[in-house]
Amino acid sequence: MDSSIWFRGSRGFTLTEMLIAIVILGVAASLAAPSFSDWMRNFTTKKAARQLMTDLQLAKMKAVAEGIQYRVSFDDAGTSYALQKGDASEGSGSWTAVGIERRISDKTNPYYAKGVKLRQNYPDNDVIFSPIGSSGMGTVKLSTGVCADETVVCQNSPRRNCEKCVRTILTGRIALVQ
Repeated sequence: MDSSIWFRGSRGFTLTEMLIAIVILGVAASLAAPSFSDWMRNFTTKKAARQLMTDLQLAKMKAVAEGIQYRVSFDDAGTSYALQKGDASEGSGSWTAVGIERRISDKTNPYYAKGVKLRQNYPDNDVIFSPIGSSGMGTVKLSTGVCADETVVCQNSPRRNCEKCVRTILTGRIALVQ
């Protein structure tokens, strides 16, 4: 069979058809980009909130297992927190760091969460867990983007895509709010 005959009857796409297809793809991509950005912001905030919950649970479990106080201490800038071990079962005067500091604003830190800020309302920026598993009462708001304000209010927030709250109560219960 002569291959030149087969190519004579086939027809490709015209330049106009290709340009229309490219314009349609461009419009679709421009509509999807903001949605993807919101999804990434939500994912990053949720990831940081879950990591914080895990660290709070770890502090609680270690306090119960070892019979001494543990705490999670937050910095004033809202960019990091650290797990620390006390020296007594009540009223610890000395605290020792356990593991690495969770610096969520540092790209080289394994706990990095791009653009996430921490706001909390614990006394002295610490949540302390006792050997019986109880803790201080308070809330940590993790937020990014337009939600990164100074408040720690999270109830009935319309900004669910860029803020998550982790709450502890006196009984030691740790919950992700929203």
